[in-house]
Amino acid sequence: MKPNQFSTPVKQFEGLWEVESYDFRAFSAAPNNLEDQLNAPEEYAGFTIGLQIEFSASGSAVMPGSINPTTMKSSGPSGQTMQVRILQPFSPQFCTRKAWRHICSNPQQDFHAELMIKEFFNWQKDRDPAFVQLWSDLKPIQYSLVDLAKSFNFDVIVAKNGKLLLPIAVDGPAKNGRDAGVMGVWLKKVSK
Repeated sequence: MKPNQFSTPVKQFEGLWEVESYDFRAFSAAPNNLEDQLNAPEEYAGFTIGLQIEFSASGSAVMPGSINPTTMKSSGPSGQTMQVRILQPFSPQFCTRKAWRHICSNPQQDFHAELMIKEFFNWQKDRDPAFVQLWSDLKPIQYSLVDLAKSFNFDVIVAKNGKLLLPIAVDGPAKNGRDAGVMGVWLKKVSK
């Protein structure tokens, strides 16, 4: 029996992935200062094209939270966990990104971290139908991946063709007339 994506969502991520391209379909033109925006210290999904990332299931966890005084149980989020490994070589462009440059201090080591699928939600709910149509090649569930050390996080949406999309809100001339929109970072699976 095939595992259900909601009972074992980590299965959708397992394998070796490569950052394939950036997607600007929500924009009438690419943002002029895109590199500066992707270089923001909190922009962890701004991976560079060609970078390889490996995900593997590692179990489940409960993140620290507050204690409910009535039930005496932790109210921190719980979810499935996976090991993430960002593989060498790191590009010079990747090593200048403020969110990630700390991992480039030892150029001979891959970066390892433990992520938890903190939540998943329907990204299409309450969205403009034109926006949903624009991203019609995506499945409706968006996952929030959080480092167990709480040092970084990013969101992921699985595409209908099996690729992964990391959505990033950036400033730029959006097709809907606004001054900002959602760009995507596409990851393709290169091995299981």
